[in-house]
Amino acid sequence: MVVLVGGVPVTVVHVVGVVAVRYRDMAAPVTVGVIVREGLLVCVVPHDLGGAPEEFARQVGEVVGRNTVWRVGLSQPQSGPGGAVRSFEQARNALDMAERPNLDERLVKAADLLVYQVLLRDSAALGELVTAVLEPLRGARGGAQRLVDTLASYFASGRVTTTTAQALGIGVRTVTYRLDRVRELTGYRADDPAQAFTLQVAVLGARLLGWPRAGPWA
Repeated sequence: MVVLVGGVPVTVVHVVGVVAVRYRDMAAPVTVGVIVREGLLVCVVPHDLGGAPEEFARQVGEVVGRNTVWRVGLSQPQSGPGGAVRSFEQARNALDMAERPNLDERLVKAADLLVYQVLLRDSAALGELVTAVLEPLRGARGGAQRLVDTLASYFASGRVTTTTAQALGIGVRTVTYRLDRVRELTGYRADDPAQAFTLQVAVLGARLLGWPRAGPWA
């Protein structure tokens, strides 16, 4: 399994030394490789070393500082002679993919981004879906972005309005009002399972394609 860090500064050599030493000092004897490749900090760890990605990210954060722009990509476990190479590519793709939907998480897992890869296999169809479902939101007062952000948070919370309100720092009534506006403008109800699925895929597509800044698509 490969843990990959992108965006670290030129002091990366110091980071390598510190992280490698701390892993060697762990109580349990483990084999951990930490190198720099293609400007990225690479950590190769056994897949059964529980908590290793989170610990690696924490140590990197301590060295380079929390205010530095960096992100950790985590591959899925790979076996065989070429496993490390496949894991490296997978973790690098995770970092690249995470930039498109502008994810806030420091640690992004390749397994969690598979849905984005599936959606992007037919970006033209995805653009058509986003336009068909979300384009009416441009007519909302203040634009579409607030409503899209509310939908994204609503789905991330498991469609719980109180959790959505807390995440966005707004009142529950405001969340309810925005969801009602989505229904009025698009005809889709976020609290209806079938319609919510279409809305959620459209919202994921919007993040990937940069909508509403980009589009509409032909």
